[in-house]
Amino acid sequence: MKTRSISLLLVCLFFLLASHRADAQIPRVLSYQGIVTDNTGRPIPDGNHTITFNLYTFPSGGTAIFTETQSDAITRGVLSAMIGSQTAIPGHVQFDSAYFLGISIDGGAELTPRTLLTAAPYALNSAFAQNAFSTATSLYAAHATIADSANALSAGVTGVVRSINDASGDIIITGSGATKVTTSGKTVTINVPPGTGNGIQGVSPGDTSIAVANSSGPIALVSVAKAGISNDKMAANAITNANIQDLAVTVSKIAAPNVTKNYVPSADGNGNVAWQQPILQMPYLALGANLTGSVFTVANTGATGTTIRGLAGVGAGLGIVTNAAIWGDAGVNYFGVVGYSDGGSSSYAGVQGKGNNNSTGVSGVAVAGDGVTGLSTTGRAGFFQITNTSSSAQALEASNAGSGEAVRGFALKDGATGIHGSGYGQNNSIGVLGETFSASAGTGALTGPTGVFGKASSSTPAAWSAGVRGINVSANGNGIGVVGYQAGSGWGVYGETPTGHGVYGKATDGSATNNGVLGETSSPNGAGVKASYVGNGIGNAMQLDNGAIKVSGANKAAFQHTVTAANKITNTQTEIDNPICNGDPNCLLFVTYVVKDLTAFNAGSFKQALGVYYDSGRAKWQILSLNNQTFTTPAYMNVWVVKQ
Repeated sequence: MKTRSISLLLVCLFFLLASHRADAQIPRVLSYQGIVTDNTGRPIPDGNHTITFNLYTFPSGGTAIFTETQSDAITRGVLSAMIGSQTAIPGHVQFDSAYFLGISIDGGAELTPRTLLTAAPYALNSAFAQNAFSTATSLYAAHATIADSANALSAGVTGVVRSINDASGDIIITGSGATKVTTSGKTVTINVPPGTGNGIQGVSPGDTSIAVANSSGPIALVSVAKAGISNDKMAANAITNANIQDLAVTVSKIAAPNVTKNYVPSADGNGNVAWQQPILQMPYLALGANLTGSVFTVANTGATGTTIRGLAGVGAGLGIVTNAAIWGDAGVNYFGVVGYSDGGSSSYAGVQGKGNNNSTGVSGVAVAGDGVTGLSTTGRAGFFQITNTSSSAQALEASNAGSGEAVRGFALKDGATGIHGSGYGQNNSIGVLGETFSASAGTGALTGPTGVFGKASSSTPAAWSAGVRGINVSANGNGIGVVGYQAGSGWGVYGETPTGHGVYGKATDGSATNNGVLGETSSPNGAGVKASYVGNGIGNAMQLDNGAIKVSGANKAAFQHTVTAANKITNTQTEIDNPICNGDPNCLLFVTYVVKDLTAFNAGSFKQALGVYYDSGRAKWQILSLNNQTFTTPAYMNVWVVKQ
């Protein structure tokens, strides 16, 4: 929209602030005319335009005390309007002070500056009419004395009622019936004295909520009918402490049998108030909130006794319990204490126990049943979950001083897990750790102190029943199903059986380079895998079924030696340079020829008797020609080294 300006031609004000004549009706409108131009000074195009007029008491800012919007025709830029012809100018706009007119055209911004309303020359005489009712010290107070046929008003009198309902002179006020009119000085009192007159007649409440006695008088009694106040007649939050007088609600005012000992009014779930056994409900304080105070506190100041005792059923439970903050006493098929949480994260708990200074947060004691039972049908941890997020203490500790198990896990369905340990951290993250600190030796594999004990107890077990099973599902070859570690001279993993297999390893992937059992050692005097026969007589320390012995690695126990000019000590001696046998005079070497030239072999050049010799000066083994035939180069020999 183009920028517009307005030039004021004429403002005519035909309005008087007050009049003492009933027939002097002055129209409350303002005649306004101006020229509207664009930012170049040209009149805006002819046509109807939406004009908004605002009256202010300030030349800028403030809030309009009157607003009117008109649709006015503008011809050659000339705007003529009657302000107040569409929306009446309210009575509080008395034009007794300076007013400023603001104008906006076609929804645009208000034009600036605002126009100060000025009076027409003869309208200034209205000031005399205003001053005529001023105090006696006014210049024109003498003109205020007005002759009256019944009385004469003195100068300076204010607040005079000139007429009532077009009647003048003395006004007589009388009462009818029991209505009494009394005067005291300038005060007129109209009232009905108590106990007189006909009272209230014809009271009709319209429903049954109000009872009326003596509706025809002389005195009508209005009261609330029985059951007159119901839920639909009572506004929400209408009954508050401030609206009920102390001791106003008594037992006698509540109909039987609603009143029962120890019952309180509460919601029945259908929007009604019913008398029920009291239910204590406390707001929940989430973890992490300000827990310095208590929502509800029950203190036991005595030396013994129970602070809160909950009874379920008729059973005696544990009998007499002393020094208990909360005691749940349950009969048969009941629960002493039930904790339930409907929260959506792990920070919410049905029951939370916290113990300081070697005390116990939650303790469960059972004579024949379960000390503590946790049930979760859809939870992350099945039946029971215990989490230690930051402390160095144990998340769960089970101690057993008897002959039973401290912890037992049952897997009762296919695919279930009795006890599952997962290590999700990095260094030293252990899913299940078994330790024993006993210094006493056992009498056998089944009776010694045990950190982790796995047992398949059936005398006729199903196939692949396992006391301990370690599974590695990693695809990069770095995972380990079972790790056995021993820091002294014992065993990391020990397997023993009377008739079966002490330790069994099986690799099932026929296309992978995998191992049923893998043994490693870092000691040059140890063994990656050791097999021993400890029975009577001569037995087998190791048995190989349906497979060859394969050697691999950088230092293989079996390798091929090539005779070269560099390793020929003499024509009938060649030296072996291999770290697996260098420096070890106790090795057993088995050497055979590798015939690669059958013609030369048939000629007899390779038909030598071979022997081995350890040269202590050179700390290496040598292959000798026992029949003193010269070794040709190259010549090839297979060597198998056995350590002892």
